[in-house]
Amino acid sequence: MNTNWFVMLLQYFSPGFSRFLQRSRSRQTKNDRSAHIQSAMDDTSNWKKNAYSRFIRAFCGWVGIGLAGFSVMSFSTIAQAVKPKAYWEWKEKEFALWLTGQYRPRFEFMQRRDLESPGNSLSSKDNLFINHRARLAVGGRTSKYVTFFLQLQDVRQWGTSPNDFRADGFDLYRGWIEATLAGPLSIKAGRMELVYDGKRLLGNADWRPQARSFDAIQIKVEPKDFKFHAIYSKLSASGDPASESHLAVAWFHYRAMKVFQPSVYYMLHYQPADSQYRHTTGFYLKGRTGAFSYTGELFLQFGSLEFLGQSRDIFAWLGAASVTYQLLQHPSEPKLVVWAELISGQDEGATDGTVRSFVTTFGNNHKHYGLMDFFLNIPAHTRNAGLVDSGIGFRVKPPINGLFARLDIHYFRLFSPLTNPTGDKVQNLGVEFDLILKYTIQKGYLYLLAIYGLMLPFEDGGFTALGKGNGAESWFAFHVDLKF
Repeated sequence: MNTNWFVMLLQYFSPGFSRFLQRSRSRQTKNDRSAHIQSAMDDTSNWKKNAYSRFIRAFCGWVGIGLAGFSVMSFSTIAQAVKPKAYWEWKEKEFALWLTGQYRPRFEFMQRRDLESPGNSLSSKDNLFINHRARLAVGGRTSKYVTFFLQLQDVRQWGTSPNDFRADGFDLYRGWIEATLAGPLSIKAGRMELVYDGKRLLGNADWRPQARSFDAIQIKVEPKDFKFHAIYSKLSASGDPASESHLAVAWFHYRAMKVFQPSVYYMLHYQPADSQYRHTTGFYLKGRTGAFSYTGELFLQFGSLEFLGQSRDIFAWLGAASVTYQLLQHPSEPKLVVWAELISGQDEGATDGTVRSFVTTFGNNHKHYGLMDFFLNIPAHTRNAGLVDSGIGFRVKPPINGLFARLDIHYFRLFSPLTNPTGDKVQNLGVEFDLILKYTIQKGYLYLLAIYGLMLPFEDGGFTALGKGNGAESWFAFHVDLKF
């Protein structure tokens, strides 16, 4: 049994034990003894410098929330002093094997996302539930040219799975092998995540317990100044080629300058069932200079599909921009963020036959369009009318070590007006407030996350045209994210 953690714990709480440990090792060789004495002196010095201030910060920061908060902070202090191993690893020459995992239980209080729609008999019932994600993975390297990764995942909502041998939420989340062919050229095949830039077009949907991965082949060229990826993914297969779905992606990213880092995309989503050829092309741009950082995106969708036996052209677009400014050069790093996002939509009653609704099938919509997920499925959740999201946000690191706070305010509006039940054309939807508190107990290993969301719809706004009501709605989530 490895007792290093116990010895480190005693050293942390007792400088006397550190001195005893120095004396007990005095019979070692001169070089070893010198190294150990220096290490012990550093440990003792650091303890004397940091222990009292760390305790005062912890006590003052959490005394107001009682014993539970104090217990969390105490565990945090111990975790920072005794750093656990991130994973188990074994190496033998060029061969290596490692083990990683994750457990993420989440409690959610959710209303029905209907804003008290009069026609919904469930609207008065709140939804309380706990879900979890449990992952266990093994990775390895057979040589400096070949690596592999296998990750199993169990996802479930507590109380919904019977107490028997079935494991309906258990599956293979990732399983791939990657080979370096020559220099910066490599090929990767299997089930994998596809995460690119701001995750607006391609992302892993990590907020969702089940997340998102793809069966794909990925060819990568990655020299120092740029990256190029070519990807093919089979999205669905049922034995009938007419019902299959395919995705092809080409991505180029230039990274030589911090102030200007563009990415260029081309995506093809092909579905024989409705003769859909949906092409998406455009760019993503990010950069940083001084206290400013920025992002910009512009994408165009075109192609064709069949709907009710008729062929229809596709022409849609998406544009987004954000600017972040650090207000002060201070350890709290206060930052102000402003953004605007426009997603094209269909004009109500349009007769030209062109599809003008931009589709974000594989993006992380939870990240971009409000954490309450009123617009998780675009264009379905806006009845093909598109979306305009503008807002302002504030980020700060409070004086409690490990705590991060963020407030986002979204103003939502339909891109194209819709007719509400009273016959009026409406576009304004509402204002959403998202407050996020993230507490890092041990960086890279253990986090706490709490989120509160509040949607305030406009009284005569567009939510009524989407089949919802006009009442305010709240949402709360809290999860523990343990990684090892």
